[in-house]
Amino acid sequence: MTDESQAMVKKMGLISAGGLLLLAFSKMLLPLALVGCGSYVA
Repeated sequence: MTDESQAMVKKMGLISAGGLLLLAFSKMLLPLALVGCGSYVA
């Protein structure tokens, strides 16, 4: 592979890893936020 294609693959890997991390984090925080908002309203 050329240096350019290696850089592109590395960049896409970092972007997808960051997206997965963000997705997992939001999936973890969403129920906590809903419970927090629900208890605040109640």
